[in-house]
Amino acid sequence: MKKFLVFYDSTDLEPARNVSEEVKATGFSPWLADDDSKIDWHTELADLIPSEDCAGAVVIWSQASKENPIVCDEAREVVKNKEPLVRMLINGARDGPFGLMDGPKFS
Repeated sequence: MKKFLVFYDSTDLEPARNVSEEVKATGFSPWLADDDSKIDWHTELADLIPSEDCAGAVVIWSQASKENPIVCDEAREVVKNKEPLVRMLINGARDGPFGLMDGPKFS
């Protein structure tokens, strides 16, 4: 089953888990860094994004995630590998950081 990645700031874990449930409902396997099974999520993610197992990603943009360099780097990797990147805006965020504003947007 292809994985659909969910990127978020740790302060947005609850919305990320909700998005994860929606991803499951569409037939994809969600990937979250905070899953209990993750040991070295940086390495796992670096291997997963360029692989055929990656179907794309949802990035949850909040004020915190827009300032989180890891979330921005994760989103850039997805864009760099030409995978779909869906933006979800929460907590008053109007858009993602410059350069990461392409793709569908949901509020």
